[in-house]
Amino acid sequence: MVTTQPIEHYAAFNALEGNADAVVSPLPPRDDLCFHALGQAPIRAWVPPSCALAGRDNVDIAQLSQHRLALPSHRSVSRTLFDAFLGTASAPLGEMIECDDTATLLALAKAEKALAICTAIAEANLVPLKITAGDESLQGVPLYLVWNPGHFASAQLEKLGDALQNYIAAATTA
Repeated sequence: MVTTQPIEHYAAFNALEGNADAVVSPLPPRDDLCFHALGQAPIRAWVPPSCALAGRDNVDIAQLSQHRLALPSHRSVSRTLFDAFLGTASAPLGEMIECDDTATLLALAKAEKALAICTAIAEANLVPLKITAGDESLQGVPLYLVWNPGHFASAQLEKLGDALQNYIAAATTA
């Protein structure tokens, strides 16, 4: 049985010192930990089908300043990557709402209150757009399944890593 609980991105490895058997982390693990690379969760702009941008595959990051955005806070690696891409493109950031709950970000987009910027894999009734700046695309968040060496279920964790990697690969290429 797999049970999950949310953890702070930048403190993910601390959970291994507690009662967590493994963590999915957006940060590369330390050398003293075992891990399975899972791939990348793409950072996308999620828009309702009624949005003028919905008929496209991508949106230039400079255009996003013309819309209210629902963004994760700076405690999120995806926000750090988004802000860095914004800065590299010298694009302005317009009106925004910050929230660390992905379901809430997506609900704001569904209610046409904001465009959600997040790493959701798939969401019904929303259209995902790649975020670009010229020929460059915003890269996704790398994900790792991480556990302590010598864990009694290391073989099962490797199998879980394979399954998660396959799921992410299939979901992000669909």
